Amino acid sequence: MSHKHRSAGFSLLEVLIVLVIVSGVTVLLTTNFLNNLEKRSFSSASDEIAQSLTKARLLARRTREAVLWEYDRDMHSISYGETYKFSLPQGVSLTLTYADSVPRPGIVFYGDGASSGGMVTVEHQYEEIEIEVDWLLGVIRRDVEISEN
Repeated sequence: MSHKHRSAGFSLLEVLIVLVIVSGVTVLLTTNFLNNLEKRSFSSASDEIAQSLTKARLLARRTREAVLWEYDRDMHSISYGETYKFSLPQGVSLTLTYADSVPRPGIVFYGDGASSGGMVTVEHQYEEIEIEVDWLLGVIRRDVEISEN
């Protein structure tokens, strides 16, 4: 009588197949996580920029003095007043269109509520947000665009 003795456990092929599947799932989850992290960073940065414009406008109205909201290209940061400064995250780019009368890249908010006007465009990969500052009323409007590149 012959008994076939089979050892309990997994074959090398079965282990390799499981490793390939686990590796594939890990890559997909990691890529998705990093993309979501970058999107959150972009969304947070654009929110911060819009809020800083609003706060600069409110500061000008409260103090009845002109306040310069400024973009420093070299430092990749925005600032206004004497204490506020925000550094943009990596991968987020900012384009500023501003009046020729403003001495540095920025938007001036005046004590009466008006401003020098301008357009702030915040970009990251396939997303773009435009924040428009009306020159007459100083009103800040935000538009979201997603390009199809």
